[in-house]
Amino acid sequence: MKRKPSDSSVKQTSIETHKTTFSRLLLYAACLGVSIGCLSSVYYFALQLGTQAIWTVLLNALGVKDFRSYTWIITAIAGLLVGLVVYYLGAPTGLNAAVDEIHREGRIDYRQTPGMVIASWLSLVSGSSAGPEAPLVDINGGIGSWMAEKLKLGRDETRILTFCGMSAALGAFFGSPLGSALLALELPHRLGMEYYEALIPVIVSAIAGFVIFRLATGLTIGGFYEFPTYAHTGVMLLHLARENIKLISHLVRVT
Repeated sequence: MKRKPSDSSVKQTSIETHKTTFSRLLLYAACLGVSIGCLSSVYYFALQLGTQAIWTVLLNALGVKDFRSYTWIITAIAGLLVGLVVYYLGAPTGLNAAVDEIHREGRIDYRQTPGMVIASWLSLVSGSSAGPEAPLVDINGGIGSWMAEKLKLGRDETRILTFCGMSAALGAFFGSPLGSALLALELPHRLGMEYYEALIPVIVSAIAGFVIFRLATGLTIGGFYEFPTYAHTGVMLLHLARENIKLISHLVRVT
């Protein structure tokens, strides 16, 4: 399902916009990063609280000792609730649609952000295997677009602040500001980064989001995900992948 051009984007074309200086754009990027760092911290604590409430408090109150036998019930109820939220509040149609919007309009429609926040929270706390990447991009990219619209910035500046919103949230959750900034700029492109003019503001925003999130949650470099028990497995799979590449290369040469 493709996104229809949003009313806010149509309205934006009729609103007088203006360009801003690069130093002011950096200030906007820093402020946006701080704001999204705060919002990401709240979202993180909400995820922790929801997960604890569903999988520990609720099951203990029901006298359940082995949660595995009740997993399908919890996920089924959560799936129904997510469907109702999406039906009544709406939700973005995914990362590909967001990328198309960024290219076409220089922004992400933020009108369905509340639905995405609630649906993604319900999905994640109930055991969904999907990660927070797509919701982070949609929600916080939309916040960047909203901020640019309120500041009456032009399409190019709006696109930059949209990228800043995405990178600030990714930097907060993944604990890698530079990598998250590059990821936010590479997402819309097939052949690497193209919007070079956004690089510095996006890095500033990612660092600001990471710092605030780090101060609020205490998480170190590595962010939301920690896989200490799987480190040796990753090293082993790396060696297997390397040997597999050598084997395939040899077969290609032979044939």
